[in-house]
Amino acid sequence: MKSSKRLNGPDIAEKTQCPGRKKRLACMKTLIVFFSFTSNVRTLATAIRKELEAAGEVDFAVIEPKRVRTGLGWLARSFLPGWRAPIRPTITDVSRYDLVCLGFPKWTFACPPVNQYIRLMQPTQGKKLALFMAFGGFDQERYLRSMVRQVSRRGAVVVATLAAKRSSIRENGHLGAVRLFCCQAVEVVQQAGLPKGENTQQGGKNPRLRSGTGR
Repeated sequence: MKSSKRLNGPDIAEKTQCPGRKKRLACMKTLIVFFSFTSNVRTLATAIRKELEAAGEVDFAVIEPKRVRTGLGWLARSFLPGWRAPIRPTITDVSRYDLVCLGFPKWTFACPPVNQYIRLMQPTQGKKLALFMAFGGFDQERYLRSMVRQVSRRGAVVVATLAAKRSSIRENGHLGAVRLFCCQAVEVVQQAGLPKGENTQQGGKNPRLRSGTGR
């Protein structure tokens, strides 16, 4: 698991051209953790890391199932919303992070390795999460809402969401949506106050689901 070096380059507000932002951001700590069966979620995670490195320290972790399965094997299990797949050791203690970005593919009703990660992740009460997802078909907003509910039941606060279509990711059409996603997440963390640990219990409403190609 690779930890990105802190950068002192242009801040995320300037990079994303988000209006009404402060010129300077205090250093924040972010974990980007994801499960990617193909390469689409990993591509999103890499783009998110590039944006968030300007705001502080970024750790990058992968969710890996202990057992390798075929696409059909995962498809069958994705019909069971509560099913969890054992995963290899990864970062599950999120206490040191101001923001956790959790990525996953849109499957039928569930993504079993991500279900297991959410169960193991702690502490989650008041933790700020940003959810990002790659999808290839339809019904992505329903699926994303179900993931928001799942992490919210553990006490997490979802501050941003992103659903990017597979075809758009392959054509690099997701980059604009990634910038807005990061911009929204950083703004919420910044408003809550830094450094980490001073105001992690602030609640908030779940954001409007953001879905699109980013074009």
